[in-house]
Amino acid sequence: MREHLRRDGAVVLTGDGDDQDQVVVEARVVSFNPIRDGLQCPCGALLRAFALRSTADGAELVCHRCHRTHGRIELGVKVHR
Repeated sequence: MREHLRRDGAVVLTGDGDDQDQVVVEARVVSFNPIRDGLQCPCGALLRAFALRSTADGAELVCHRCHRTHGRIELGVKVHR
């Protein structure tokens, strides 16, 4: 089995033979839940600069200065032929 990374971030898995069997695996956002704090973190930092912190099922948007969570992104996988 071989894998190829596409430009859009999906991974294409192909068989070793020449039978053209392939499966495309794409990451997709299942949900995004922003936490209401306005455009500025309570620490005073503007939310234009943020960081991503990985979690078990996705990622969190956090303040780059105080690391307070401002949103949660849940990721899933879509597989098709």
